[in-house]
Amino acid sequence: MKHNKQYSRGSPQGIILEMPSYTYAVKAEGLLRSRGIPVEMIRREEGCGYDLRIYSDSSANILDNMGIPYTRRQS
Repeated sequence: MKHNKQYSRGSPQGIILEMPSYTYAVKAEGLLRSRGIPVEMIRREEGCGYDLRIYSDSSANILDNMGIPYTRRQS
C-alpha cells in the first residue's frame, strides 16, 4: 500500500510497533483506522507475532492514551 500524503514528524517508510499479541494488533489497527489514520498490520517474518506500521508519532500517542501496549522497534 502506497501513501502519497505528507506525514508530520514521521518517516515515509513508517514507524514499526511490535504488538504483544494478535488481539492487540487488531484492536490498535481498528482504533487508528476508525480515526482515519493510515496503518498497516504486518506478520513478523520470524515467530508468530504481528507489527503495525504507522506514519507519525501522533498515532503512537493515541495508542498510549488508550492503554494499548507496544514496543517501538529500533530502526
